[in-house]
Amino acid sequence: MSRTIILQGTANSGKTTTLRKLGKLLITKYKKFEFLQGTLEEYDFIIKIEVNNKTIVIVSMGDNADLKNKLDLVYDKYDTIDLLYGASRTKGETVKIHKNKAKENNANIIWTSTYRNKKDSNKLNILKAEELYELAYKLKLI
Repeated sequence: MSRTIILQGTANSGKTTTLRKLGKLLITKYKKFEFLQGTLEEYDFIIKIEVNNKTIVIVSMGDNADLKNKLDLVYDKYDTIDLLYGASRTKGETVKIHKNKAKENNANIIWTSTYRNKKDSNKLNILKAEELYELAYKLKLI
């Protein structure tokens, strides 16, 4: 069974920024990666990273009306996705899309959220990215 870790939050709560920092952390540790869309310097991106013979995908779109199409693209392109990190609003259509896609692909979802504090947002985004990595590592997903 694959896993999906979804970072939930309201608009402008740091979801994409945190996933971008997670992507940078992973590609620093694991050099085998490819972008399906965008880059870590652009707003929305999709990246696949090979980690210990496992396929990790990060999809940063959490408030994009095209999220379903992006997830379809990812699951159509790769035979196996061991872990997908994604972003979602706290309620509404993006939550439904992630739930439906996880069910279609027999994936178990872990829901989490960003840390929100304007003064320390950069430090907190880095901390959350490290936490997301450690979560996957301690659950033996990577």
